[in-house]
Amino acid sequence: MYYNLKALIKAIRATKTLADERSVIQKESAAIRTSFKEEETAYRYNNVAKLLYIHMLGHPAHFGQIECLKLVAQPRFADKRLGYLGIMLLLDESQEVLTLVTNSLKK
Repeated sequence: MYYNLKALIKAIRATKTLADERSVIQKESAAIRTSFKEEETAYRYNNVAKLLYIHMLGHPAHFGQIECLKLVAQPRFADKRLGYLGIMLLLDESQEVLTLVTNSLKK
């Protein structure tokens, strides 16, 4: 597992083939998913940032929707900003999670 977004980008750009790139992304996605299950709040910001990069590369990242919502609920501005960005990228109008976002805005 890469500790930050910069290290992940370097690893992906260093791959020679598309299969190697997919392998790196699958391993990192699995590590991020495991981290989300363990409720590690210290790494949530970095993991969501890496997940959004993976999503921008065209790989599935739908499992990070709730984590983006959790970032929106954090008191730090940087967490909120990344959470809102993640919501904009990962959610569409048909998602049920969207009502939770609306409720968190009211608070």
